[in-house]
Amino acid sequence: MNKGTLFLIVALSWTVIIAGFILYYQQPFWSGQEVTIEASFSTSSTAQGQEYLYLRPEHIRGITLTEELAPGEEFFEGDRVYVTLITDRGQVIGVDRVSKTRPEQGEFIRGRIFSLSLHRATIEYGFEQYYIPRGQGATLRESTQRMMHLVVAIDRRGQARVKTLRFQGEELPY
Repeated sequence: MNKGTLFLIVALSWTVIIAGFILYYQQPFWSGQEVTIEASFSTSSTAQGQEYLYLRPEHIRGITLTEELAPGEEFFEGDRVYVTLITDRGQVIGVDRVSKTRPEQGEFIRGRIFSLSLHRATIEYGFEQYYIPRGQGATLRESTQRMMHLVVAIDRRGQARVKTLRFQGEELPY
């Protein structure tokens, strides 16, 4: 086998691997069910002028783990959890159940317990932080409104990706 053939095989292998990662990441956009989540937010800037948007999803971030919400389960920081959602016309309004096992039915989202204290869990879902275009952070900071809406696609495994950020009825670029 000459060097050209070997190079071609290696390049093709890497292309297949990279394409697989891209398809895995994009899959919720194609097959996921859409829900809207209300989120409070804050912004910050770095010394280099990059701006960040930090989201705190209402109703699903800080959850008190009662016996009704998580019957018979013990949770620890770092645990992967599945949060079964209560929705009303596609809008998330609460949590039905928290479990370490994936639900067989219903709308649910997969997250990880970030912190746990006195039966209150802070759960992260992987869409809490974004770069935003320069100057957009100042506009958000100056606003008196502290809430925005996220349109999220959730696939059958509970993996979620934000499709759209909406602030005061307009889409935000991110």
